[in-house]
This record gives sequence, structure tokens and C-alpha cells, in this order.
Amino acid sequence: MRDTSRPNGLVVAMTGLAIGAAAAAPARATDTYVVTLSSSSSVNSTFDADASIFGTFIGNHDPVNNPDGTMTRTGLFGSCGGTANTAIGFTASGGAGGASTTTPAGGFRLTVNPAAGTASISELSLDLLGAAEPSFPLSAEITFGNFRTCQPTSAYIGITLPIPIGEATLMDLTAVQTAGAGAGTLLATATPNQYTFIVPVEVILTAGVAIAEAPAEPTEQTVLVPIVGTVTLNGCTATVSFSLDSNVAESSTDDIDGPQDLAFDLPTILPPGSTAHLLVDMTFDSVSVGATIDASVTGTGQIVFKPADFNRDCIVNSADITAFLQAWFSDLANGTTLSNFDSNPAVNSADITAFLQAWFAGLN
Repeated sequence: MRDTSRPNGLVVAMTGLAIGAAAAAPARATDTYVVTLSSSSSVNSTFDADASIFGTFIGNHDPVNNPDGTMTRTGLFGSCGGTANTAIGFTASGGAGGASTTTPAGGFRLTVNPAAGTASISELSLDLLGAAEPSFPLSAEITFGNFRTCQPTSAYIGITLPIPIGEATLMDLTAVQTAGAGAGTLLATATPNQYTFIVPVEVILTAGVAIAEAPAEPTEQTVLVPIVGTVTLNGCTATVSFSLDSNVAESSTDDIDGPQDLAFDLPTILPPGSTAHLLVDMTFDSVSVGATIDASVTGTGQIVFKPADFNRDCIVNSADITAFLQAWFSDLANGTTLSNFDSNPAVNSADITAFLQAWFAGLN
């Protein structure tokens, strides 16, 4: 909508005041950058999982589908007549662990004010594994009582045996900032436009693990992490690097179904020379998960434009006033609305007032 009104004396005075303020304003005020992690980022992590296990094993005999399969029976002595196949109970402890290097993904907002020497981080959300799911061999020490087998015939005195039971897989490892920005300090370096920052950020660290393909309850801990880094301001962009070190550990006593019908070949003992074929069912009745995190992160930030940065050169100064007023007079002459700065559809002096209010706010 076109409004043929001209700026009144108050608007002219405000414009002159703004131009004077621009000359005295600092070169940079508060700027916010949306930072996205780059592929050169890396996370070195160590992982360990321990589990208490109970279950049963039984011969793989099936009267129809595998009549020549192994049969298990309790006790050391007895005949092998018939087709009885009895499950043998056991207890066990298992564990897995190792180190991995992954490429994280995610981002955050970094707000800096060089004049005030302050920095803050908000909306931090990091997938520390990226697309990776590191896996580690999982073994268990199984303890059982006396039993015997038929097909082949053998007796087994109750002992403890190590057996492989698959893998432990680290499926999730994330750091997500809780509500509210973390505030810290910003210090200029000897390099122009480069600053170091230290910002304590409260995050929820989550580790999700699958034990032998059975997902455990995710481990979550809220921790305060000091983020120490460097930012180089390049006008509309910023280059950011920082380190993040932390750890997470938790135990769960909820039962988790483990492998079922896991094939396991057991060499005969009395007499030796053959192999009994068993099927193992197991349940994890407690799981402890721990992970340490050593992250080196780099990223590129894109500035969040301020409303009064009218010429989009990523800094609020007198050039924005000039650009706005040129657009404002052009709108009045041509019936366009490029300078329509308030919620009113008409282009008039109220837009100048609204713009100048935003402009003064943008100097801070």
C-alpha cells in the first residue's frame, strides 16, 4: 500500500541522531552464528560393557528335523536310551570393550561480543558417532553343573568355560544441551578477528548399546562440560574449533533378553575326540555401560542476520540507514514495500521509527 506522507521533523532528527551514533558505535557488537560441524571433526572414545547373565543350554536334537543331534541330560551317569533332551541351567558374566574414532555430526549457536568479552553457546546437539556404530567382541564366562550328552556320549564336570556370544555395539552416543544458553568468556588473540572462548555447557550425554543384538536401556547423564575453543570472525561467517571431554557410566538391573538358540559347539571331555552341539538361551539381568569421550570439533558458522542489517553486509552501521532510506523513498515513489518494517501494510514514517529502534538494538 502506498502512503505519500513525508518524514516529519522528528524522523529527520532521529535519522541524524542515528547517523551520529553509528560513527561512535564499536565496529562489532553481539553476533550469533549457526555453526555446523565439518567432516574434519573427530571423536576418540573408549567403551566398555559388563553384564551378569543367566540362562540354559540344550542339545540341538529334534526328533523330526535333527534326530541325530546332541541330547543333554543332567548328571554325570546314565544311559543314552530314548530321546530325552533336558535344558541345563548356567550363570555367566560377560564383557566387551575397546576404542573407536568416529566423525561426529550436528551443530550449535555461538554468540560472541568482542567488545564485552563474552561468548555463549545454545542449541548444541551433537551425534558423536555420526553414521558409525562401533562393535566389539563380546565373550562370557559360563558356569554350569555336572551334565552329560548323548550323540556324542560324553560327561562334563561342572566348570567355568569362556564362550563368544556375539558383539556389543555402541549404537548411540550423543550430547544435547539442556534448556538455556551457556555463558562464558571471549578473549582476543594476537591474530586479527580471532578469539578464544571458554563456555561451560550443561548437556545430557546419552549412550545406547546393544548386547549381542539385544538393545539395553540407554544410559543418560546430565553433566556440565567446559567447552574450550577458538573462533575466527570472517564477516558473514565464522570458523570455530573446540574440544569436549567427558564420560558417561550407568548400570541397569532390568532383564534384557539375550541371544536365543545360539549355536555353540562343545568338545567332548570324557571321552575326548568328538563335539557336542548345543543351543544356548541367555538373559542379561544386569548391564553396566561406560564411555569416555575426547572430541576435537571444527565447524563453519553462518551469521544470523539482525533485522536492521538492511543491506545484508553482516554488520549494523550507518550504511544500513542509507540503504533503508533509499528504499523507503523509492517505495513512496513507486508504490513498493521493500522498506515496510512494521506490521502495518502501508509504507510510512512509522516504518522509519520501527527501523531505527531495531537499528539501535542492533548496535549492542
